[in-house]
Amino acid sequence: MLLGSKAGNPGTNDEVIEFFGACSVTGNGTPCTPVEPIVTTNVKSELVETEKGASGSLLTEFKPEKGSKFTGIGFTGAGCTLKEIAVEGEVAAQVRTDPNNGELGELVTLPNTKKEAHSWLLALPAAPIKTVWLIKEGTGSQVTLKELKANTEPATLEGTTLVLLAKKNSEGKFESEEVNWSPLP
Repeated sequence: MLLGSKAGNPGTNDEVIEFFGACSVTGNGTPCTPVEPIVTTNVKSELVETEKGASGSLLTEFKPEKGSKFTGIGFTGAGCTLKEIAVEGEVAAQVRTDPNNGELGELVTLPNTKKEAHSWLLALPAAPIKTVWLIKEGTGSQVTLKELKANTEPATLEGTTLVLLAKKNSEGKFESEEVNWSPLP
């Protein structure tokens, strides 16, 4: 659910995220694959920046709404060492333009001209983002994200997702909206 933003505060959402299609695991034996879809707990997301000032880029931070559990992951395959793990912590993704060609677009830099597009990309880099610049009530501060861990071991979440606006149709199912929009207010 889009919660929106107000002057001096970031845009926020309440959501559940599903990962599917090409999920893989390393370090849990072979053959072993994650059970899909991987569904998060209820998470909050908010727009943050890479660094203080106007030279940074836009990020989206994701953290559990309650507690520290981000998700649980089940595994299938004869070689799996563990059949299920708990993942805790927080992650941040780069907000990027969508060139509509299967490639990563440019980082959305700040200040931004509030460019609008039909879709945007969120990219979780292989080297996790560890700190973000968060603005609350007009005041910015550097925030260190809680490290992502799987069964207490450091973990990474990497990949790219396409972000579109959607609405419920007359049958109550979500469908993409064909409108241009901006991740920035």
